[in-house]
Order: sequence, then C-alpha cells, then structure tokens
Amino acid sequence: MNIGELRRAIQPPTNNLYDAFFTRRLSILLTAALAPAGTTANQVSTANLFVGIGGCLLIALAGTLGVLAGVILLHLYAILDSVDGELARFRKQFSLKGLFLEDLSAFYVIVMFPLAVGTFVYRSGVGAETLILAIFYAVLGRNSMSVARRAVLRSVRTRRPISPTQPKRSQSRLTKLQRLVDEHLLNHTNIRVIVSTLLLVELFSGVPPRITAGLMSVVLLGLLVREALGIAHFVRTDSLETMLLDLYEDAKVVNTDPATADGFRLARN
Repeated sequence: MNIGELRRAIQPPTNNLYDAFFTRRLSILLTAALAPAGTTANQVSTANLFVGIGGCLLIALAGTLGVLAGVILLHLYAILDSVDGELARFRKQFSLKGLFLEDLSAFYVIVMFPLAVGTFVYRSGVGAETLILAIFYAVLGRNSMSVARRAVLRSVRTRRPISPTQPKRSQSRLTKLQRLVDEHLLNHTNIRVIVSTLLLVELFSGVPPRITAGLMSVVLLGLLVREALGIAHFVRTDSLETMLLDLYEDAKVVNTDPATADGFRLARN
C-alpha cells in the first residue's frame, strides 16, 4: 500500500487548512514509518501528552530559544495527534483507554496553552489581563459538555425514568457565521497556530508581544462566551433529554467486532 492509498484508507476528510496542508501530510509519513515497527496508538498518545505539556511549559517559562522549541513541540503535538488515530484505524484496534489518553492530552493542552501565553506576555511586561482571562478559562471553560455527559451517564446508571413527554428535537441548523466561529475562529488548533506564530514574530523582532496578548484575550473572551451559551442551551432546552434518548437508541446494537468498526468515528482525527 503506497502513501496515497494509505491516506485514503485511514485519514478522514478535514476542512481545516492547517491539517490539510501540514499535519496530515507529515502524519501519514510518520504513521507509515511507525506501523511496521509495532508502535501502538496508545504509545503515541502517551508520548504526545508529554510533548504537548512540554511545549506549553517552555513557552511559559523559557527564554527566546526555549519558546521557539516550545512552539515546535506544539506543531509536533498536532502531527502526533493525527498519528495515533491513523495507527488505530490502520490496525482496527480501538479502546476506551486510547480515547481517554487522546482526550486527556487534548484537554491539558487546550487549557495550558492560554496559560502559557498569558504567563509569557505577563513576564514580558505587557500586562496581566491575558493571564487573568487564561486562569478564568482554565477554571470555567470546557466544563459544560463534560458535566452534561456525566449527567446523562448517571441517569443511565441509576435507571432514572425518562420524561414521559418526548423532548422536542431542535430543527435549527448552525448558520454560516456560527460554523465559521466554531470550526475556524475558535478552533483550538487554529488558535495555537496563529497565536504561537505571532508570539515568535514579536519575540524575534524585539517588540513586546502586545498583538499576541490582545488576540489571545479576544479569543479567550470568545471561548468563555461560547461556554456560557452552552450552559444556557443545556438549561433552557431539552438537549440533555435528547442526548439520553440518542444514547439508548445507539445502545440497542452493540458492536464488538473491530473488523466492522467505523474507524473514522471511533478514532479521532
């Protein structure tokens, strides 16, 4: 199987330009090299956890060359984030442990990157606003969906009765503007690429990272607003009941055969 055939077999489609023109082009080469060596997807996910955390720590605490190394590590993190999923699809080996490791590294890096940038700009004397917003996001951000999923799973485990009235399923679709915001402007991969690039430009030009601090602050405000809207959505609509019904519907047939598993759904891209 050549690289083109391998790419079509184990790489899901993407609309993200960074993934399409950078990470996927390099990840498939690394996957092709690691697969014959017996490297597992979980091994890659575990290594990537330390790569992402290390990159963020270097940006937060190191000097000029250390920050450059940290940005390079974050690009490597993005590549390896595709490699583990590609290896899982290639071998048809999927596990909850693998999904846990991959999601764990993603959650850590998503929270740590704003903290790292906030710490760096604070050390540069630009101001504390970005760091304060990053701390708020670390505490308050990305919690609503985790809590919602826990509530749904607790409902299943404790066999709580479903509401006798069928929840109304929302028929509204995301507008083009909402899709632009969610899939591009507030996409965490895009945020890391753009902000880290600006950080390096300002760092090596000798200019205090004011643009980086301002952009990171705007992004964090957007992420916090999105989190607040998500909480309001769960509280004001029947979306939790809909999630529960969907879970029961999906559980009617449990697939235990890896040969027929849908790799593009079970292994993240």
